Amino acid sequence: MLPVDVLRTLGFTVPHPHLFGYCRDRDIPVMRDPDNGVIFLLRMPPDSAYERGHGATSSMTGQDTKRRRGYVDNCDYYGQSLLDYGCGDGAFVTEIQNVLLIVDGYDPSMGGTFTALNGSVLTDRLATLRTDYEVITLWHALEHFRDPIYELARIRSLAAPRAQLLVEVPHARSWLLHNCTAQLRASLWSDHLILHTAESLRRLLLHTGWRVVTLDGVQRYSLRNALSWLTTGKGDGGSGAWTDSDCAWAAERVNAGDSDTLLCVAEKVE
Repeated sequence: MLPVDVLRTLGFTVPHPHLFGYCRDRDIPVMRDPDNGVIFLLRMPPDSAYERGHGATSSMTGQDTKRRRGYVDNCDYYGQSLLDYGCGDGAFVTEIQNVLLIVDGYDPSMGGTFTALNGSVLTDRLATLRTDYEVITLWHALEHFRDPIYELARIRSLAAPRAQLLVEVPHARSWLLHNCTAQLRASLWSDHLILHTAESLRRLLLHTGWRVVTLDGVQRYSLRNALSWLTTGKGDGGSGAWTDSDCAWAAERVNAGDSDTLLCVAEKVE
């Protein structure tokens, strides 16, 4: 399913998208719809970087895992069952497996089915998973789905009644994306099929049977990281502990509606 077809299914007309750039790893045009702000690939790549063995772990993985653990703590999911859909190497599963009743992970690149500590299952086979998870997480996975409508319906089939879905995605209206060449280059690659706005993410979830509970901006990258990208044209994505200036700048980005990330909590509709 072409990204533009996904958007049209959600009710966006996308009459005159503008060229926004090109994928850094493929000669594929990246388009932006000026009406809704969504950024998407003009055509589908023949395969993914992960299938070709080039899906490197982000230098932000450690920081992201700790921050996402905070989401679980704040939502009080203790004692429940959780599936991390698109779990990568299982870092998040490892982080939280001691505080939830059941924590499993699914990723098509896993290369088999493995049992981790405390009985957690890491697998590339959906058939080995439960169908009654109370919490399902999608950490920067949705933008990689070749057919997100089908994939979200499949995820819904794994969820218990009134289950919660936590979705974190790159934000198409990110200040860094529109003002920093290094971040633009990092974001425009062939595995980022659609970069969402709050409205497009809301429509996608509602269309696939999820009621949006909260939808907020999150700033993953610090001010120091942004300044490094702006001055040197490159950055490693991780800046260690944040200073007061980092926190103040992140709050400014969230309040302005141009943070680099969106976080949505949704509930399964029966």
